[in-house]
Amino acid sequence: MKGIIYLLIIISVISFECNNVNAQVNINERSVLINYGIDPDNYEQVIDSLSSTDYDKRWFLISWIKTAKISAAISELKLLYHRPYSISLPMSRGLEQQSMILKAIIELEDTSFQEEIRQELDTLALNDENAYEIIRFSSYLQLKHNDSYGWQHMKKYFLYNYTEDFIYSMIYYLKPFIYSSHHEEVIEILRSLATFDIVALKYLREINDPESESLAINMALSSTNSYYRTAAREILHSIDNYSYVTTLKQLLDTLTESRLSIYLELLEAAQPSIYKFVLDLYNVNQYPADSSIIVQALDMKWLFYPDPVANVVDVIDSLSSALFQFYNFGWIGDVNFVNELNTYVLNSKTYYILNDTVSCINQLKLLRGKIDFEIRDTIDIVNTFLNEEAWKYLYPRIYFIERKIDETWENDVLFSINPSSVPAGTPATRVRLTGSGFSHGSLAYWDKNYYLDFYVISPSEMDIIIPQTFLNKPGEYEIDVSNYIARVENSLPFSVEPPVLDLVALVPAVAILNSGAFTIEVLGSGFTSSATVYFGGQEKLTTFVSDSVITAEILSSDVIVVGSFPVWVKDKYSISDTLQFSVMQVSNPNLVVNLKNSLGNQIPANNVMYYEGKWKDAVNNGDGTFTVITTKPTVSIRMFYEYANQTVHNVPAQNNTYTFQTVNATVQLQNSLGNLIDQGTVQYYAGAWRSFGTTVNGVANKELLPINYSFRMIYEYVLLDKQQDISTNSTVTFSTVLCTVKVTKANGQPLSGASTKYYSGAWRDIGLTNANGEAAKELLPKSLNFRAASGNVSKDKQQDIGVNNLVEIQLNVP
Repeated sequence: MKGIIYLLIIISVISFECNNVNAQVNINERSVLINYGIDPDNYEQVIDSLSSTDYDKRWFLISWIKTAKISAAISELKLLYHRPYSISLPMSRGLEQQSMILKAIIELEDTSFQEEIRQELDTLALNDENAYEIIRFSSYLQLKHNDSYGWQHMKKYFLYNYTEDFIYSMIYYLKPFIYSSHHEEVIEILRSLATFDIVALKYLREINDPESESLAINMALSSTNSYYRTAAREILHSIDNYSYVTTLKQLLDTLTESRLSIYLELLEAAQPSIYKFVLDLYNVNQYPADSSIIVQALDMKWLFYPDPVANVVDVIDSLSSALFQFYNFGWIGDVNFVNELNTYVLNSKTYYILNDTVSCINQLKLLRGKIDFEIRDTIDIVNTFLNEEAWKYLYPRIYFIERKIDETWENDVLFSINPSSVPAGTPATRVRLTGSGFSHGSLAYWDKNYYLDFYVISPSEMDIIIPQTFLNKPGEYEIDVSNYIARVENSLPFSVEPPVLDLVALVPAVAILNSGAFTIEVLGSGFTSSATVYFGGQEKLTTFVSDSVITAEILSSDVIVVGSFPVWVKDKYSISDTLQFSVMQVSNPNLVVNLKNSLGNQIPANNVMYYEGKWKDAVNNGDGTFTVITTKPTVSIRMFYEYANQTVHNVPAQNNTYTFQTVNATVQLQNSLGNLIDQGTVQYYAGAWRSFGTTVNGVANKELLPINYSFRMIYEYVLLDKQQDISTNSTVTFSTVLCTVKVTKANGQPLSGASTKYYSGAWRDIGLTNANGEAAKELLPKSLNFRAASGNVSKDKQQDIGVNNLVEIQLNVP
């Protein structure tokens, strides 16, 4: 029985040392009290039992009083403390009891035992094994009585022979001495500890110690503890933003893990210059293994949306300064355009200061509309471009200000729409709405489903912008206006009238006499799926491609007579204007161009162009060949095939035939043993990623022009890109590596049955670990995130398996 009691006493002491009552110890204490015949919830009985002559029982009662915080026991504890030791009780046991009583009195927050604690410190100081008690009692004296008596006893433990574990558990007891008479000594100790302990660094930051910045930089760069590195960066951020950003940039050269968090922290600064820094790293491929990480970081954060509590004037000012930065970055193309945008910004600020929020909002909407137009403007004949990066900063900030200014709404009612109809295919159109209750919190809808851009003119007038994509299909639609709170009050009809067919060009526009059947492209606007092409008055088999492109099949019998033939388009709504197609006779073609595959068989090209002051289309002869008609002795020719093109120069252009030839490009996928494997999806890049095929018997083939391509292999959801000139080597080889995930327990021993996964678009299974703690899978060699899990414990790790295919993960499980 006594052995059990001593064991529970030890557990209770450990509970005090952790400054936290362990639930299991609490249960055991109650059980022992009951064994002694004491009801643990009967505090009067507990206090009366302190008079027991049984030392072990008394010890355990003191522990329970401390644990249960029985404040009514303080008086009895004080009497017990001053009671002389029993003759039969060894002196050491009496000292232990006194120390235990002091701990209980301190836990019960009684402050009347200052002198007794001093005496206890003198006694404890005789033995260095009492370091933990000395530090706690000394800190308590300073905290409760502003009495630094214990400092001389405790400081040596922080100066000599300390371990990191000791400092981790004891450093909190230094804090009460920071503003004591020993301030300078404490600061020196904290500076020493702050080279490896984050709490010491936090204390120095709290008092604005001048060395806290350099210490934070050192810990952020060199600590082996990832939590400490992160916390040190947070502290450094609060001290000096420039040093913080500089340190983050340095970490990119040294840190091998958690690199995504570094990029995210950089981007959270919401500074255009830092965003450009990250973007430049990606564009120049400074850290090749980080390419996917940088893309992920950019996707994860809408970087420049301001803090919800940001001041409106400050945000407006940030727009003004950013405009000129973007011009210097090359993100905005013209200084006059910058000045134009800045005029809207300055006007909005002036109106806001004058409390004219309607005018302020209108200026911002003009600004927002301008940049939104430029981001979509593909013509840009005056170089006023604004790129996506500038838009990402400006647009959300403008929207933020609009929402910040107007936070009240009322019901919106529509009276009229002008215009109430437009022809199909009309460009984006501004429509004036009249009604009541309009505010900057209003929302305009197209046919109850899509938001429309709008500009509030007054509570009774607003303009909406209907994009062209909504105006291509004839029909009856609805315009609705509502706000974030009120329901839609009413809607009004809007008509898209049948389209006006307009022809722009024919491709080709010329054919050689008796050249055979061919397909003609008709370019224009207003086309629908019901459109039909007429050639020389005859209806032709027509294929709808888009609202601006349709094709028609021209028969060989249509080009047996020299002349000019009218071409027009008709649909169920209207008939277009007319273009002329010419059939001409060429007795001696200047240059005939054809395309052959790797076997020497002629194949149809997509198009051939030649350069004569500008790039021009060669005449499609309809038999797979093209004719270049020119008086120049030599020309440059461009062949188009499978979305790619190849250009040759100085080709004799008189009475000559020139042949382009494809190569049979082979893409193969090998495993780590060099064996060919299936199910690899292959793509190549030619203006966009194009399908190449799937490996069968480890190989996929495609005839392509002999130029430099980027190839992409997708295997087990992981993709890998590779660039190769197939004119010099037509076989492109991708190889997997045998990725092995090794999982160990906290003690370093292998962990079997652990679940292992890797992330590629989603978490993908590798498998359960075997008796050696290993699971393996053939994967393409690149940087991936891996996860090991056992029960409720999991851990992620990022690793480039092209550098090291053994991924080692230790789980904190027994």
